[in-house]
Amino acid sequence: MKRLLGIILTGILLIGVTACGDTTEKKQALIAPTQQAIDLTVKTLKQNELVRDAGVGVHKDKSTIKIAIQTKVPLNEQNAKSLIDSGIRQLSGFNDGEGGQPTKDYYGKLWDTWNAEVVIFVNESELTLRGDKIPGKDVPITYTNKGNPAD
Repeated sequence: MKRLLGIILTGILLIGVTACGDTTEKKQALIAPTQQAIDLTVKTLKQNELVRDAGVGVHKDKSTIKIAIQTKVPLNEQNAKSLIDSGIRQLSGFNDGEGGQPTKDYYGKLWDTWNAEVVIFVNESELTLRGDKIPGKDVPITYTNKGNPAD
């Protein structure tokens, strides 16, 4: 009788452990942007008549990609937001080989796992606008005009 009770209890325990085993979501692995995608993004941004210089930095330890765009003249908020949006979409578009391309309502697969920090500035002390995007498919860009471009 004790043996039967032990077998039943062991079976119940195994069923319980098995049922609870995979309830957490698996964290997506970071897919780093390729050097080619970074180079194409910088080149494309520099082709804009308002842009003096651009650069992209990948900080894997912080899961953050920083894009800095220096403009020739101060921009109004609408033009600055457009440049931020372009930089984020271009990097993802140039990086994604299959699926996950940017669309009107989706920034692209790259931004499902990476943070984005984009700054638009005229010189080292004059920040025009900053755009931040946290990972996620439906997460919008948050815009602020506070801070220092060097941050």
